[in-house]
Amino acid sequence: FNDAFESLLGEGKPAYVDKERLTPMESIQLIRKYHGIPVLAHPSTLKSDKEELKSFVESLSDQGLLGIEIYYPGHLDSQIRFYKKLAKEFGLLVTGGTDFHGPSSGPVSLGDAGVDLKIVDDLLKLCPKD
Repeated sequence: FNDAFESLLGEGKPAYVDKERLTPMESIQLIRKYHGIPVLAHPSTLKSDKEELKSFVESLSDQGLLGIEIYYPGHLDSQIRFYKKLAKEFGLLVTGGTDFHGPSSGPVSLGDAGVDLKIVDDLLKLCPKD
């Protein structure tokens, strides 16, 4: 597996194909087109300071963002408080997740984000009824 990436599939190698990337606006539009709920996932990974992140979230909110992932194993308590403040200021849903991708995901499991049923109810209210 590693040899395949090193010799064929890695960037600059003979079988490498770059990922197709969408802008945040294109992503939001596509998600909403198919009745999904666009949420900014684990904002701490953006490596932005508070003012940059606030400006980014405001811009995304203006473009149709509906939620922000607040509860995430990598978020500090101070970050959670700040993200809650952003959610309230821009009228965004509060969500949570673990980034669980199976047994090799490390020490997290499904349900570790600690979201309560109110968050689930808020998400369900936005889902199409058909």
